[in-house]
Order: sequence, then structure tokens, then C-alpha cells
Amino acid sequence: MLSVFFIGSTPGGFREGPRDYPWGHPRVAELLKKHCTTVDARTPVICQSSSIGSLGPNIQTWIQHDFLNSLRKHSGPQGVTQFPIFKMIYPSFANVNNSHDGLLGGGCLPYGANTNVKQSWLRGHLFQWSSKQRFRSQAMPHIKTYTRMKLEDQSIYWFMLTSANLSKAAWGAFNKKVNIASCLRISNFEAGVLFLPRFVVYF
Repeated sequence: MLSVFFIGSTPGGFREGPRDYPWGHPRVAELLKKHCTTVDARTPVICQSSSIGSLGPNIQTWIQHDFLNSLRKHSGPQGVTQFPIFKMIYPSFANVNNSHDGLLGGGCLPYGANTNVKQSWLRGHLFQWSSKQRFRSQAMPHIKTYTRMKLEDQSIYWFMLTSANLSKAAWGAFNKKVNIASCLRISNFEAGVLFLPRFVVYF
């Protein structure tokens, strides 16, 4: 039996209510705080999507301040912890060129050069697409997945399958103006599911 949590986004501006935030990355944070077992702080957050949005001039701007701040939550004592390592899987030019469809395989990967040049810091967090065990390394991915797992034994704390690319528009961003009450801004409609091991029952 398998139970999952719905993770969605809808356009608009949202403030925290009696049931916290209903959408985007803050919704993930609330679920992780309630249901995710204590996570080793050294465990990376691994992301994979078919497009990447404008994330800001450095990793702190949105990835750490908003996105990782939500995805690092768990049900154990939070304390003062550093941000988890951030890893982003995205096909390289070589991946696309050697794909089943050649350069046409990059049609589902609309990450523009103009955006890339404005966030050169991201290159230090990029990893090539590889799916050798599934024989899909030459199939360019159009799915979007997010997980936190121990690489040494591949044990998973949580996993998300979603329509949401890595972007502020999809996951939401908090306004940074100190004279305005905190508001989460989302631009896209998105839908996905969050898997947690405690809700997966094997027979």
C-alpha cells in the first residue's frame, strides 16, 4: 500500500494561515516537519528538472534563503544547522549530443544561455544526467524529481515527483522587502506528490 502527499502550486500571493502555507516549497516544509525522520545534516538535497529558472546572483538569494530552507526540515530537533549540500542534475551538451535524438533531444530542456550566464555559481552544483541501471542515459529526461538521500547506501528520507521545474515561479519566493509582511509569490500551476518511507507499506 502506498500513501503520498499532494504538493501543488497555484498563481498568487499567499500569507501563512492557521494551516500554514498551502502551496509551494513551504507546504513541503510543513509536511517534512511533521512526518520526516531526523535527517543527517550532511545529506544532500538532489534536484533534477527539465528547465531551470532565474535563481539569483548567488546561491543564498533563493536556493538557500527559500528553497533549501524548506527542504532541509525534518521532525527531529532543528537546532542551528547549516544548509544541506545542493546538487542539481541537468543534461550537458555532451549528454544531449549523444542522446537517442541527437541535438533534437534538447528540445525538452529549455534552459537559456542568457539565464545561465547570470548565475555562473550554479555550474559548481551541476551534475550530468546518467541512468545506466535503467539503460536510459541516452534518453533526455522531461520529468522533475527532488530527493534527500544518503549516497553511500542510497537510503531515501523523502522523494518528490512533480511538474515543477527548479524555479521561483514554480515553487514560490518570499518577498524580501522588510516593510512588507512576508508573502509567498507563485506564478505557475504545478502538481506533484511527496513520498515518505513511513507511509510506504510492503506486503
